[in-house]
Amino acid sequence: MYVPVAFAETQSFTPAGDSYVQSGSPNANNGSKIVMDASDTRDGLVRFDIGAIPSGATITSATLTLVATSVGSASTVKNYGAHRILADWADGTVTWNTPGSTAGTHFASSPASTTAVSVVGSYTWDVAGDVTSFVDGSVTNYGWRIIWSSNTSGTNKQVDFGTKENGTAANWPSLTVTYTFPSSSSAPASSSDASSSAPASSAPPSSDISSSVGSSVASSFEALPSTSAPSPTTGGGGGGKPPRRVIFSGLAYPDSTVEILRKTADDDYYKPAERTTLAEDGSFSVEYTGLTDAAAFLFALRVKDREGNDTGILAFNVPKYVEVWTVKDILVPPTISFEQFTMTKNAVTKIAGFATPNHTVELELDGTTYGAAKADASGFWTIAMDTTYLAYGEHSARVRQVAADGSASNFSFTRVFELSKLPSPKADLNIDATVDIRDWSIFLFRWGHKDEGVRLQNDMNGDGAISIFDFSIFLQAMKM
Repeated sequence: MYVPVAFAETQSFTPAGDSYVQSGSPNANNGSKIVMDASDTRDGLVRFDIGAIPSGATITSATLTLVATSVGSASTVKNYGAHRILADWADGTVTWNTPGSTAGTHFASSPASTTAVSVVGSYTWDVAGDVTSFVDGSVTNYGWRIIWSSNTSGTNKQVDFGTKENGTAANWPSLTVTYTFPSSSSAPASSSDASSSAPASSAPPSSDISSSVGSSVASSFEALPSTSAPSPTTGGGGGGKPPRRVIFSGLAYPDSTVEILRKTADDDYYKPAERTTLAEDGSFSVEYTGLTDAAAFLFALRVKDREGNDTGILAFNVPKYVEVWTVKDILVPPTISFEQFTMTKNAVTKIAGFATPNHTVELELDGTTYGAAKADASGFWTIAMDTTYLAYGEHSARVRQVAADGSASNFSFTRVFELSKLPSPKADLNIDATVDIRDWSIFLFRWGHKDEGVRLQNDMNGDGAISIFDFSIFLQAMKM
């Protein structure tokens, strides 16, 4: 008889969207700003894609973290609440009026928690209750609205929190969630098969396990108890127990690399363990030997295509006392990249990446299937995207691959791109949604720089060279 065991995992998510809205300019959109300007007349907004958390998981903690990059007065203590948002919104369109700013209709009247903000630094909000509701499906995940409620001291109410547009990644919002895996469920069609062998008396767990690390893609597999013990090793003076090992095999992309990362509960981060180059057909089988008897290990696969792009981390748990843990038939999500991440209207851009040869790659744009393409013999795929009918602002894209038998991988990382109203988005060098004297200063600095790599950042027409043509394109785009 075996007893099902719940495995715990912690994930950190970066934002899928963030902005702020202001009552004094009720139709102004601030989705491209590098800070979330919050005060008694301005509210911040932030949301996260937590779809990688498996259905049925039990949330044990969830923490929203915002970094105050500027405060109106360090001697003033301002209280800000994280209110669950009740209506859908997008970076590129959200304003005070759209979808609206009525408590109880557009956001929850009561906050999930309230935090006092004074000096520059990181601040956290407990949002475990909301995340539990997001995961169990009782409410829709639209994120949180950060609202000033009162001052403990002083009168200044202004705080700037960093957004995902901030040039310093350490200032980005984050959501950290710890949860336990469900003890039993049915594995999805896209899951990999896993089997383990162990002595019958060791009673390993039987469970479907889904996990991901950071903003990674999720993987799923089923662990089954062995009915017989593994054969002992021989030699020397007699038998002995073989070393514990884990084996991963499946399909990715030709000429790519797959790396095993491992950690125990005592480690702060994953450590590289093994790396191998994949075969021409994209298949791989990689093994790690030498697990200690008493530890439960977390393993992750990181796959990079020939151009160095990766599609996130596929994570797996290896329970204690299992001698051989085999995860097979893994179908790795494709990689995805853009020609450029800021685009204009009425243009066609290519989205491309690598997948398993002859597999179909499906592109999802803003949550809706947009198109599909077949990967060639080298695994390369490309889809042309017409921006004519897309709205201005931010959009999201992700891909998955489907085999001939209908089995599908999980989705890749979500990539975000922006449709800009600027005639030449590349000229917006400081990314503030306008081209002015500040961009001109940056352009001149780069133009005269001794480092060719710095000068090439002024390549406005994308021809790989710096010339009078780039100068002309920038001048035409600049507001004088």
